[in-house]
Amino acid sequence: MILSEQDKAANAKANQIWRFYADAEQKWRWERLTFDGTVLAQSKSGYADYEGCLANATKAGHVQMPALSTKAPSRPSKSKRSYVRLASIVR
Repeated sequence: MILSEQDKAANAKANQIWRFYADAEQKWRWERLTFDGTVLAQSKSGYADYEGCLANATKAGHVQMPALSTKAPSRPSKSKRSYVRLASIVR
């Protein structure tokens, strides 16, 4: 399949590789990579929590993609059921 330049531009953010990792000081960092592993951009500092790192990566262009699971979300039953085990009477 050959993509046009317009299609490539429209999907540019969705086709980037982002790496999130903890450095030697146990701080979260991010890197934006090409498919061959070349670093295009990286975080300037480390973050104590993953959420802070993710927020900074989002400012730099990271796009959170929805899960690709085909499993339907589970739904709780509408009625509560309780089961009572009756002890058998031994005679």
